[in-house]
Amino acid sequence: MHGAALSYYALMTLVPMLYLSITFFGSFMGYDQMLVIIADLLHDQIGVEDISGIMEFLDEVDLDAGSTTLKVVGIGALMFSCTAILNSLKKSMDDFYDIDRRSLGRKKRIVRNVISRILFMLTIAALTALVIALYFAETVFLSLGNRFFKNLELA
Repeated sequence: MHGAALSYYALMTLVPMLYLSITFFGSFMGYDQMLVIIADLLHDQIGVEDISGIMEFLDEVDLDAGSTTLKVVGIGALMFSCTAILNSLKKSMDDFYDIDRRSLGRKKRIVRNVISRILFMLTIAALTALVIALYFAETVFLSLGNRFFKNLELA
């Protein structure tokens, strides 16, 4: 039961994560570069063979339209909803270890839920930044390696 819930939440958080990565990091690095990164991720890393439908959809979406305030609120709402997978994992772990949270009062449960979701949002943001940084570090290290070791022959 918990495995099905986790896979459902993982699938449902994929689209918001794509949107977050395009809008947030696309504003810093450029929309076209983000599309290249997403195409590489879907095709080479995840193994999706036909990404043309996804890429055509992303080409048609105008993410530059709209106010900045609305974008910030939208990104915050999407990040909050993306914490559902981690919240589901936390509930599964509580059930697995027989931790009963119902003994707490309703107000304490709500406060703990909000605090845990905020921590999950920070975790998701940090992991996303780490993945993007590692992606660019890989590119830099490969280009430096090619530059320094292009004349080196292996015996």
